[in-house]
Amino acid sequence: MSDAELEPDLQELHGGELQCAICLEESLSEGSMARLPCCVIPDTSTTRFCARCMDVICVQGPGGVGRCPNCRSYVKKADGGGGFEVADQVDTCSLCNQVRVIVAEDGRLKMCDACTLGRQHPLLYECEGCGRFQRIP
Repeated sequence: MSDAELEPDLQELHGGELQCAICLEESLSEGSMARLPCCVIPDTSTTRFCARCMDVICVQGPGGVGRCPNCRSYVKKADGGGGFEVADQVDTCSLCNQVRVIVAEDGRLKMCDACTLGRQHPLLYECEGCGRFQRIP
């Protein structure tokens, strides 16, 4: 027998139904599940994510980079479509000066996810001493 014949089908292993851990939609086919390159989820695990939910996570993330719901690694849609790849562009963020995964570039600025979010939604801080307001990126 070949290895393919010995491996149990995912749907057989989980009682005939696969369920997305994010949207909780049931009866998903094995082909509609996202294959994430960052973490290997064992076949016996019930934690699965559909490709549609992972698309939404990546699209809504800064610079098209989302976080894996399982291991929190940075992932993005693969170039040319069809799957996901690890977002591994590590460099020093221009705003916080920390070595982080760069998710957006704005001209000469290279920004991590926290700085990108802070730049889009800055905080307004009121100084307790003088009462003036200051914008914090």
